[in-house]
Amino acid sequence: MATIHYSLFLRKENPADSESEQKVYAQAQYTTVMNEYELAKHIAEHNSKYNRADVLGVILSLVDCIKELLLDGKRIRLGELGTFYLQIKSKGADSVDTFVTADITGLIVKWSRGSAFVDLLDQASFEFVGRRKAQQLTLEQEKESLRIAQGTSSGSSSEGGSSSDESPEGEGGD
Repeated sequence: MATIHYSLFLRKENPADSESEQKVYAQAQYTTVMNEYELAKHIAEHNSKYNRADVLGVILSLVDCIKELLLDGKRIRLGELGTFYLQIKSKGADSVDTFVTADITGLIVKWSRGSAFVDLLDQASFEFVGRRKAQQLTLEQEKESLRIAQGTSSGSSSEGGSSSDESPEGEGGD
C-alpha cells in the first residue's frame, strides 16, 4: 500500500463568507518532483522492452500531440489514464450581442481521471508530515543547535533550500 504524506492548513469553510469559521483541512505533500527523463527511466525499468530513450520519445510526442489536438478542438480520451480537454476562461459580457472574442482571457487544460485513478483512496495509507515551511524551520533550528554545540553559532542562517512554497490550493503546497 502506498503512503501519502500530508500536512494540515486552515481555511475558511466558505471563503466567500467573511463570517465563515476556519476549519482544518489536509493537503497532500509530495516527496519529490519527477521530470520526463526520470519518468521515462522509471517506465523503462518496469520490465519494458523499450529503453529510456524510446519511452522519452513517446512521452515527448504524446505531449506535442495532445497540445496540437486540444488546440484543434478535440477531447483526448486515453483509456485508463483519463480524458484531456480545454476549458475557456472569459470575462462576463452584458449580453450575447456584446460578447467578443477579446473577452476570452485564457485556456485551461483539464483532465478527468480514468478508471485507473478511481479507487486511489482504497490503495493508500496516510502519514502526517509538517508543511515544507515547518520542515525547513525545524532543519534550520537543528543546524543552529549543532552550531551552538560547536561554538560557531551565527545567530541566523539561510542555508538549505528555497523558501518558496505553493499555496494551499496548489498541488502539494503548504
